[in-house]
Amino acid sequence: MILADLCTLYDSLEGTDDALPPLCFSAKRPDAALVIAPDGTPREIRSLVPQGAKVGVRMVVPAGQRSSGISPYFLCDNLEYLVGDGAKKAGEKRERSKELHHEVLDGVCGTVARAVLGFFDGHATVGELEAVAPAFMADPDRTKKTLVFMVEGEREYAHEDASVAEAWTRYRQERDERENGLADCMVTGKAAVRRARLFPKITGVPGAQSAGASLVGANADSFLSYGQEKNDVAGISAEAAHKASEALSYLIKDRGHSVKLGKEVVVFWTDSPEPEPNDFMQAALGSSLDETGNSVVRVGEDQALADAVAQFLLDLRSGRRPGRVPQDAGFHILGLSPYQARLSVRFYETGSMGGLMDHVERFLVEGELQGARPLTVAQCLRQCALQGNLDNLPRPLVTSVFDAFLSGTAFPPALYVQVLSRMRADGGFVPARTGKVDVIDYRVSVLKLCLARAMGGAPDPSEKGKELTVALNPENHDPAYLLGRLFALFEKAQLDANGGNKPNASIRDRYMGAAATTPARVYPQLIHLYGHHQSKASSGSYIDRTVGEVVDELDGGFPATLDLEEQGVFYIGYYQQRQDLYRSKKSNDDNRDEAAEGK
Repeated sequence: MILADLCTLYDSLEGTDDALPPLCFSAKRPDAALVIAPDGTPREIRSLVPQGAKVGVRMVVPAGQRSSGISPYFLCDNLEYLVGDGAKKAGEKRERSKELHHEVLDGVCGTVARAVLGFFDGHATVGELEAVAPAFMADPDRTKKTLVFMVEGEREYAHEDASVAEAWTRYRQERDERENGLADCMVTGKAAVRRARLFPKITGVPGAQSAGASLVGANADSFLSYGQEKNDVAGISAEAAHKASEALSYLIKDRGHSVKLGKEVVVFWTDSPEPEPNDFMQAALGSSLDETGNSVVRVGEDQALADAVAQFLLDLRSGRRPGRVPQDAGFHILGLSPYQARLSVRFYETGSMGGLMDHVERFLVEGELQGARPLTVAQCLRQCALQGNLDNLPRPLVTSVFDAFLSGTAFPPALYVQVLSRMRADGGFVPARTGKVDVIDYRVSVLKLCLARAMGGAPDPSEKGKELTVALNPENHDPAYLLGRLFALFEKAQLDANGGNKPNASIRDRYMGAAATTPARVYPQLIHLYGHHQSKASSGSYIDRTVGEVVDELDGGFPATLDLEEQGVFYIGYYQQRQDLYRSKKSNDDNRDEAAEGK
């Protein structure tokens, strides 16, 4: 099913700007072009890396795959194979490359084919390249760079020449049929087609081998049957293997179709030819945001798209569905992680965009908090990463969170516990390029989401007054909620006493973790500090009055400990009280501005 859907995606991109390479070809980024004369004499080595970039431009070149031994590429290779530049079997590599090019191009008419064969027959030497490209040949990393051919006087690269491309395709198809035979394809249903003995390597997966990893493979005797070896047991045609691998590589490398979470990568796509459904998925999964919630759109890219993606979430959280996203369009979400030289499929979900919107809307509503940024699945998981490093993200958590998100079931307890652990450790601040960034709105949204989903959306009637609301709930008399509110009030008093500037070590930095777990040990000291801060604050009658009301509701006692559920409620109370104080201050500032304008 996965391979068939990837093949369908490949076919749907044909004829578009995102069209993928045809059979026997693949996309690479060569570093330079070796320009040769019609007789094969080297003229120059021309860089293909744009100024300021680290890699060359994307180019469709003849496909090749090697993991060990000597295996040359056709018209796109390094200097070890092209001219024997290197210490380890370089001469043997050059001779094998020469044989390959003769096997493909012998009998092909045209200037390009003759020039390439002329190069390998008499000019493929290190000395000739040093004479025409001394700077390139002096680079100690030259053998790691990939070169393509270009014939002087031609407007296209050698591999783009029609007769050369046709010869390469014919050679590959005849070789594959001779070596791998024919078989019925279980993906396309076609009978007696060329078999894919090895599934093409997929690159770009975090933690996988640099040479790539296979999505399909059999590496143990227990997987073999009826005398079949390697991928023969799978019954996949070369055409299906090529289409599926190219489509998957395209998804992984495109930020608009993938989310990388540590050593996991989640790719997604839709069946609709329009961009809006994919933009919606990009918004819901959070692929356009970094760990601090900022857009990853860079200067020169489409800022309008980033704004539209953010608006998707705000609209859906408010109950407004995007009108240009077809409800019956299909979606696909595939989770992958590396396992040795292969890719492990963690999950694969398909369905309609209408059903996905139902789950996303519920997800947003259950995690909604006044003043908080809309929550995404990726942000849920990022809040669990130790020191903000996604490599520290627990691998099983990714699968279970996506499963709960796509099925509407309760989120795994590990998500809730992990976020609480991060709150105790860092207080809701994560490291970033510009220093520590406050992500407590995301953290508390995750806690509220987990608690709401665990309740099943229907609070116990006996718990009236303890519902998880979007904004501050003065009718919530839960001790944990009141303690969170009280902590926010104490923090505001400290801030006012410091002239509105954050002190070097705030009570949030020093006491929040302990206040949320063992309040009886911390709150007496916090009350003492509160009195000190209030004596220095220029104004604070509202804070004084509210603190008195909250303490009265606590009936003068502080619990010795708070359990896990109560700790989450504590943080919700803290965040909502803090937001209420901020909104009150902003409202007072606006009223003063209006009064000044009226004078």
